[in-house]
Amino acid sequence: MGTTILSVRVSPVDSLNAYDTSQAVLPPRPDLNAIDFNIHNDAASRDALAATNELEPQNLSDRDVAAIIAFLHALTDPAALEKWHGIPISVPSGLPVLD
Repeated sequence: MGTTILSVRVSPVDSLNAYDTSQAVLPPRPDLNAIDFNIHNDAASRDALAATNELEPQNLSDRDVAAIIAFLHALTDPAALEKWHGIPISVPSGLPVLD
């Protein structure tokens, strides 16, 4: 028996319209929290954004999807989850960075 190749249709506009903003993980910003999704939540603005799309929907095979997922995993650095990582204890002057 041969391998079954599944196909999924991916449409940028459909994805934009189906996007669930509750799944977004954003850093807290008091100056932006209230307006983060204004464009997305306003149907006319979202439609205007969708109208600028120049990408055609694509059919992706299960292999294509697996390759995209592998690529995204390659971009994921577990050390990035450690908030302190990369913050020096002091600057060249010797002054502490954190008090």
